[in-house]
Amino acid sequence: RRRHTRLLTVTGVQTCALPISDMHAVTALLQRSAAELIVPRFQRLAPEDVLEKPSVGDPGDIVTVVDREVEIALSGWLRDAWPGIPVVGEEAAHADPRVLRQVQSDDAYWLLDPIDGTKNFAAGSDGFGLMLALVQRGRARAAWVLMPIRQELFVAEEGAGAFLNGVRLRA
Repeated sequence: RRRHTRLLTVTGVQTCALPISDMHAVTALLQRSAAELIVPRFQRLAPEDVLEKPSVGDPGDIVTVVDREVEIALSGWLRDAWPGIPVVGEEAAHADPRVLRQVQSDDAYWLLDPIDGTKNFAAGSDGFGLMLALVQRGRARAAWVLMPIRQELFVAEEGAGAFLNGVRLRA
C-alpha cells in the first residue's frame, strides 16, 4: 500500500499569483475547517441553526449556520494561500447566482461544498462531508472529500488516481 505523496501541479494556470505546490496544504485546511468548525457543532445544533433553503430541485433543502461559517472561513484561507484562484462556494452561489458567472472557463477556481449531506449533518448522522475541487478549463484537476466523523479523506488528482486515507483506490 503506497502512501499518496505527490505534489499538486496544475499547468497553464493563468490566474494564480502563486503556484499550487502542495496537496497536503489543501488537506490541512480542510482538516482545520472540520476540527474548528464542523466537529464541535456535530449533534449540537439548536433548532435556529437550521434554516430552509428552498431550491428548484429540492424544495425541502436546508442550510445550517455551520455550512455558512465553514464556507466563509475556508474560502478566506484558500484565498490567503492562493490569492489568484477564486472560490465558488455552494452557499454564496445559491444566494447570488452571479457568482458562477464570474468564473471564466479557462481559469482555475476552487469549487466548495462546505457540508455535502447537510440533512444528515443536521440530523446527527455521520453521512456528510466537506468537499472541495480545483477546477480548470471546466475539468476537476484535483478533489478532496473529508468525512470528519468517519475519519475518511478521499483525494483524487487528475493523472494520479484516487486515494482513501493515503491508500490508492483500485477499481
